[in-house]
Amino acid sequence: MSVRRFWHWIWLLSALAGPALAAAQQTPFTIDQVMSAPFPSDLVASTTGGKVAWVFDARGVRNIWVASPPDYKPQPVTSYAEDDGQEIDELAWTPDARAIVYARGGVILRRSAKRRIRAVLRKALSRIFGW
Repeated sequence: MSVRRFWHWIWLLSALAGPALAAAQQTPFTIDQVMSAPFPSDLVASTTGGKVAWVFDARGVRNIWVASPPDYKPQPVTSYAEDDGQEIDELAWTPDARAIVYARGGVILRRSAKRRIRAVLRKALSRIFGW
């Protein structure tokens, strides 16, 4: 990802969060409010069409949201209603940017961990089977 594109996405997330920050209360807040603040994560852009998707966590309830050009108005894609402890990860757009795939629940391995596991398995299999 180019530096210019990186700053573009930072600007986009700031623009989406701006109205929420402007409407924030000026009164003191509680620790419960701090700990339950909604937050986005796992931003992923489509390779075509300029669409973006992210996981939005509001009080532990995780859902996927998308925004499309030209107005980039956020829209929910999933509608999970309770904090069931299930993570949403590995978001990816299909090549035509018409659908999103993701993993929900279970143990999710990062790419670096997957590469290490594959390398260990490859080495073990080459010793066993002579590959």
